[in-house]
Amino acid sequence: MYDENMKIILTSDIHGNHEIIEKIVNMHPTADLFLDAGDSEMPPLLLRPFISVKGNCDYHPDLLNNLTLSTPYGKLYIQHRPTIPYSVLQNEEIMIIINGHTHIPAIQKIKNVYFLNPGSVSYPRGGNVGTYLEVDITIDGVKVQVKELI
Repeated sequence: MYDENMKIILTSDIHGNHEIIEKIVNMHPTADLFLDAGDSEMPPLLLRPFISVKGNCDYHPDLLNNLTLSTPYGKLYIQHRPTIPYSVLQNEEIMIIINGHTHIPAIQKIKNVYFLNPGSVSYPRGGNVGTYLEVDITIDGVKVQVKELI
């Protein structure tokens, strides 16, 4: 499906702010995928087109605790909390690891693995503006931009 490149819009910690979802989707009409790293506090139907995992404030039974997807660069793993299971860290196919929970954006590359946290669109810590990530993925690598909501 995404042979050469893929654009993902990545959020976390929405905490019930549905208007933010609509705003972000409208700002990125060409995105291939919208992912949320949990604590949306909304059912999956209201999150569309976002695919979300379950955070510590989420109670909807249809939300998964984690999700693994294929990308042109390698597999992407997403969960809410920053404590990543050892089995995920040891999996050589997983090249992008995403978490939320901290409300602080972070981008780190260790060897060839990218660790991403979009921060929070609704309740940022360490700043006054909500954040999310725009992630461009190719077979050669990952380009990440922190986006601020003004």
